[in-house]
Amino acid sequence: MKLFPLLSLFSVLPLSAQHLTDARWSDDSLHLGFSLVEDRKAGSDYAIWATPVLTDTKGHRLDLPVSIFRGKRNQRLHERQQFYQPQTLRPLPVQGKACEGALGDTIDYQLSFDRRTYPWLWEDSIRLDALREAEGCCQVDSLPASPVAQLQYRAPFFPVLLPVEDNTGKAGELQRDNPVLQHISQYRPYDDTRVMYKEKGALWVHFELDRHRLLHQFRDNAATLDRIVDITRQILADTTSTVKLIQIIGMASVEGPADRNIRLAANRAEALKGYIQSQIHTPDSLYELANGGEAWTELRAAIVDNDLPYKQEMLDLIDQTPDPNVRERKLKALHGGQPYAQLRDHILGDQRNSGYLRIYYDYVPDKVAPVINRATARLQEASAAHPLNRHQALSAEALAEAERALAADARVAEALRLLLSVRHDSRSYNALGVAYWYAGYRREAKQYFEKAAQNGNAQAKDNLQQALEVERQK
Repeated sequence: MKLFPLLSLFSVLPLSAQHLTDARWSDDSLHLGFSLVEDRKAGSDYAIWATPVLTDTKGHRLDLPVSIFRGKRNQRLHERQQFYQPQTLRPLPVQGKACEGALGDTIDYQLSFDRRTYPWLWEDSIRLDALREAEGCCQVDSLPASPVAQLQYRAPFFPVLLPVEDNTGKAGELQRDNPVLQHISQYRPYDDTRVMYKEKGALWVHFELDRHRLLHQFRDNAATLDRIVDITRQILADTTSTVKLIQIIGMASVEGPADRNIRLAANRAEALKGYIQSQIHTPDSLYELANGGEAWTELRAAIVDNDLPYKQEMLDLIDQTPDPNVRERKLKALHGGQPYAQLRDHILGDQRNSGYLRIYYDYVPDKVAPVINRATARLQEASAAHPLNRHQALSAEALAEAERALAADARVAEALRLLLSVRHDSRSYNALGVAYWYAGYRREAKQYFEKAAQNGNAQAKDNLQQALEVERQK
């Protein structure tokens, strides 16, 4: 719908009443309709000028286009003046617009106001009056103003209400900042096609060349090992979640004989497992150790990702040489060892590690979240069935009727019943506030919005602000 700061349409109707015919607010526009009439008793020689004016208690004022009601002789005089002396005509006060009719006619106004242009129409009680003057042949006399209506915008309540997430216990909470944690449903067994260093969240520790002793202070091992132990300890101490599996993939770089590196990779995985068990009492059954052997898959992926000389030749050699020992010898001999020196200095150092570790968890099924979300769905269905929309213009009467219909909707009662059954869980507070509001219990609604907002619920903070604004406007 295209809106203008002020749009005026006039028509002359054979009515005799003066009254407000329409007052509908939306979040961004006000639609106002009213009628003005002047009695024939004013006399044939006179014209009544009626200027509708909107005002509020803070001094804002908006003059609307004037209506002019003329007696018969005044109309004939005005027509002669228009023809013979147009320069002597009385100027129109607003935008050069006016609607003229005879005394006794009813002039109907239909106006639209844009909130960006006239925000004060939404902020305070407003009056609509007709300021009146009687114009004769020689003078203009003020007449008593004629009150039309007193109005005030009342904002509808549009709650922010979203489904709640399952309570995944301490593990789910830790997962937000520790992607090494994954739910057991995401478990993947290791195979040699996986490029472990590219997998989000996996942690790894480093070893010295050709060694499987795990040194806490080597490179950045200390931070990694402390983090692994802390995460595991917190989950094991939680009653709503548990560690299901700690997956460790042991690896070695491609340097040296393949058989030796396979044994080295297995020993490195065992070393990491042993370290965790030395810090936290955990059974062997909690661990899955995979021997990744020589990290040829990782090496190939690193060559692809880096701008290295003889890159394609190295990739072809790796792909076309099945024996890993022969492959290593050819790689070292390629172009006099220059490409291999690049690998040794920039890539192979990071592959002398135990591989990668991931922790898989599970949690006690959340029985409350489905109840809250079922109630939330009922509230959303009930709200959608009634004409409450920020951009739909509603009169105060239509808004009140929609709110009464919403309060009587059986889905609101069902939602309230469901939510009361889980009110011990703070996640229900915001939805309870909405249900109480829809049902017409405003005091209880605000109490639950406040409780939810105190717990840091951003939706409830928005809802509480709306509720207080609605209460302020009453």
